[in-house]
This record gives sequence, structure tokens and C-alpha cells, in this order.
Amino acid sequence: MSFEKIKINILGKGIITLKSQLDESFVNYMVQAEQNKQIFAMQIFAETYAKQTNTFFCLDPSLTSIVIAGLAKYKNKYGLPLCPCRNYHSEKAEIELNYWICPCVSMRERKECHCKLFMQPDERGVSKIQDLSLRVIYKNIEKKKL
Repeated sequence: MSFEKIKINILGKGIITLKSQLDESFVNYMVQAEQNKQIFAMQIFAETYAKQTNTFFCLDPSLTSIVIAGLAKYKNKYGLPLCPCRNYHSEKAEIELNYWICPCVSMRERKECHCKLFMQPDERGVSKIQDLSLRVIYKNIEKKKL
């Protein structure tokens, strides 16, 4: 826990020093605010990219929500949306290779998204949806407790 000293001048009667614990809930709030910002950014990215590439989201909105949240987590951590559907020996090394940064090379070159975030119109399990509300994303994230 962090502490800081606060000097207060009480009605001109002199300065006293207080020890005050930084409000942990405020710190948590700021962390959550940054995560929310990244989730929103990844929602906009996913919707825009789906429309630009004529791809669609999965029939199961919870899958789409979890992938968007995973992208946001990596974007918050590294500044880039690393594919959340893979296990990495070294995330930083993968970022340098630039292969699994969303949209990954297989999506850009062959229109194949193994996360099922961007699906071709003729794929099994595809919806006709290219938009997903933040309300739906957060509802699904809460269910999965990411």
C-alpha cells in the first residue's frame, strides 16, 4: 500500500502533517477506466474491420466479446492488439515478429481468422452481424469473469 504525507494549514494555526493512505479504489478505478478505453477501441476496430473486409462476427456473441476483451488486454499491456487465442512463449518476441498482431497475417493474406472474430459469409457458425454493443460485450465479459 502506498502512503503519502499531506501538509495541511489549519485556519492559519500552523502546518500539520498527516499520513494518508492512497485510495485503493481510486487506483482500481483508473485501471478499469484504461481497460474500458481499450475495450471501446477494440470494439470500434472490430466493427470497422469487419465492414471493410465484408466479414462477420460469430453467431455466439460471447465468443466475439471475449476475443475483443483479449485484444484490449494486450493493447493495454503492449500498445498493440496481440491475438488472444494463442499461447506465447514470449509475448514481446511475438509482437516484434508482427505475425499475430490483429488482424494477423493469416487474416490479412488469406481471410482466415482462427479466433472466429472475423468470419467469411459462407463459414459455419457465422452471423450476419458486423456490430456488437458495449453492453453485450461487458455482459459477456462479466459472465466469463475476465
